[in-house]
Amino acid sequence: MTISIIIFSASLIFLWGMLLNKAREVKTGKPFFVFSSSLDTKLQYQVSFWGRFFQKVPRLIFKESFHFFVVQSVRLLNYIKQKIRPRVAHILDEVRGRGIPKNKGSASLFIQSIKDHKDNLKK
Repeated sequence: MTISIIIFSASLIFLWGMLLNKAREVKTGKPFFVFSSSLDTKLQYQVSFWGRFFQKVPRLIFKESFHFFVVQSVRLLNYIKQKIRPRVAHILDEVRGRGIPKNKGSASLFIQSIKDHKDNLKK
């Protein structure tokens, strides 16, 4: 269950990022990825930009902030799970087959007569 929540959250974040990128492209009129002969230079620029960015930010701060984000995300998901579980417990019980009364008698008279006949044969 936790893995599916993590995968869902990651895909939701990815989709959100794609929408934000598209909104930025529409606003500025410049695409983020340009497929041309000068792709190597643009890719090299992007790599050097992010390389300079991560050189400026100490690794410890980056790791700690990432760890804090992950811990808080897990706490939020656990909180949501605790709030949702009582509300959907009856649905989960029905799906699992709990709380459904079992028929102790047979459903039709024909089956009841066959049961009586078998009981008489056993005696």
